[in-house]
Amino acid sequence: MNDIPVPPPCGECGGQHLRDLLHQHRVACSRYVSDTGTVEADHRRRAGVREPTAAELTTIAEHDYPAPPTGCTYWVGYTHTGGLHERRVLHGDAKGWSTWPAETTGDDDA
Repeated sequence: MNDIPVPPPCGECGGQHLRDLLHQHRVACSRYVSDTGTVEADHRRRAGVREPTAAELTTIAEHDYPAPPTGCTYWVGYTHTGGLHERRVLHGDAKGWSTWPAETTGDDDA
């Protein structure tokens, strides 16, 4: 029996989960449209920490990330190098000055 949890597909289009906040969305998926704009903006900035988009907050909820500690919130750390776009869910203080990885309750790298 396989006890490794499988991350859920996109809750809207059923697209396969790839890693972290990344899914293989269907082109008609409204999250695809949102993610495409986010990826483009992150690409221009190359790397950093920002507040999550509404679509990312929905994905965070679907993937069982734990709630941030009291007084903290979710953040997204992103990098875009060599054609590879990475987004990681973070917990951090209200201003995003101090952040740390938010891990799911299961294995999110399946």
